[in-house]
Amino acid sequence: MRSYFLSQPREPARLDQALSTERNRAGDRFQATLKVPVEIGGREVLARGALLQGHVTTSRPSGSLEGREALGITLDSVEYQGQTVSLVTSLDTKTREARSAISR
Repeated sequence: MRSYFLSQPREPARLDQALSTERNRAGDRFQATLKVPVEIGGREVLARGALLQGHVTTSRPSGSLEGREALGITLDSVEYQGQTVSLVTSLDTKTREARSAISR
């Protein structure tokens, strides 16, 4: 099996629905669309607009006054020439500081 490490724009895909720590849990599936083509060695291997399937790996809402919310996702497959091709990806989990409910 050949592996490729692709250097692509920071956000090469667009989620087709919003994800949230309030609404989504680990295991929830989502769909995304490539915003740019993927090239290897100067040859386009995935066209702009290709459909990606993935799932939520981590979903942790923040506490009311402290803690960090975290949402992690990974991509599982892409549609390529009418076939579904499995992917192995590693995407960062995004965290954000809790917002205080107390006004000052």
